[in-house]
Amino acid sequence: MNNRILKILGISDADENNDALSSRIRKKLEEAENHPVDAGKSLYEYDRNGETVFARIEKFTDEQSTTWCVTDVSQWWNEINRLREQSSRDSLTLLYNRRGFTERLEALFADPGAIGSGVMIMLDADGLKGINDMYGHHMGDVYLRQIGRQIEFSGEKRFISARMGGDEFSAFLYGYASKEEAEKVLRDFEAHRGEVFMDPEMKHILGTVEFSVGYAFYPEDGTDYHVLMHISDERMYEEKKKRKGRRSREE
Repeated sequence: MNNRILKILGISDADENNDALSSRIRKKLEEAENHPVDAGKSLYEYDRNGETVFARIEKFTDEQSTTWCVTDVSQWWNEINRLREQSSRDSLTLLYNRRGFTERLEALFADPGAIGSGVMIMLDADGLKGINDMYGHHMGDVYLRQIGRQIEFSGEKRFISARMGGDEFSAFLYGYASKEEAEKVLRDFEAHRGEVFMDPEMKHILGTVEFSVGYAFYPEDGTDYHVLMHISDERMYEEKKKRKGRRSREE
């Protein structure tokens, strides 16, 4: 029971006999062991007087005693998670990338009770090649960032959105009481089509934001996120063909 373990566990008032202090330390360690982060690596999370701390707690027991070896790994764990978060983000839009999207869906669908009603959306940006050809790829990046901001669903609390690569985006919105609630949010999102696309430096209008979208509802269309992504992807390409056909007839 040295000063280091008292500091790690946040025990500041140690003016008590050894038995009482030992009991306080044991209680703190047992509390931490109820919140495993990675039990296989003996990593646990606990509250140190309002501060979240991560520790490696190893316990050795024999016939006469139990010994704990405790290491504060908060700095290392936070850095690992910071790097993991960076690797799961798209550098252009700052949305999740394909890897980050699937990782978060995997975690979410492991607890179906938290999903409620939801909708999977697949989106393909229309006209990106024309923008790149006419104004340069830097303006194509601006175009993609604008769509990225639209698919962040500001005002909605429970969603996961991503740029899957190139001009493809996806999102999963969940936690609704009914399919009808999810449909309303979807319709509001579709209303973003036709918004002005502008050169942010010159303030010149270059066109409008256009995209094709497909969607699948949870649980009506499926309860596996792979199935929902496949259905919404097929529906998105069906809509893209229809929109392309309409544009050809108008021209």
